[in-house]
Amino acid sequence: MIDSQSVKADAVVGADSRGFDGGKLINGRERHAVVDTLGLVLGVMVTTADTGDRTAARVLLEQVTHAHHRLELIWADGGYTGSLIERCLATLALVLAIVKRSDDMRGFVVLPKRWIVERFFAHLMRSRRSAATRTPPEQYCCAHSSTDPKAA
Repeated sequence: MIDSQSVKADAVVGADSRGFDGGKLINGRERHAVVDTLGLVLGVMVTTADTGDRTAARVLLEQVTHAHHRLELIWADGGYTGSLIERCLATLALVLAIVKRSDDMRGFVVLPKRWIVERFFAHLMRSRRSAATRTPPEQYCCAHSSTDPKAA
């Protein structure tokens, strides 16, 4: 499975490494990931948010197929349609299957196979929140101690 996720960039991130994703209205970076059917990472690439999915997929899928020679099929969403499908088949011997939403679906609907890569991004965001703690370590150990000597 291949997918991308746009993530807001902090103000300290340089303007040269972030862009504006007009579809999602996010100024930041975009993560592109290829995972297997268990959700294990096969390849990851980070680009500016204004990089298109198909453009990044060309580079990422080439790297992944060189590293994983037995790879034959990749599921993707509708953002990966067009000439990328033919290019994958012709140059990489890789079938790019598009998992589409039906026109009558409203709101959030779990799509077959697509939930695996979405779960990967959810784990990534959960871990990112844990890692983004800004409290210095000495405040953790001293948070419950009292400065009053009589309290001891």
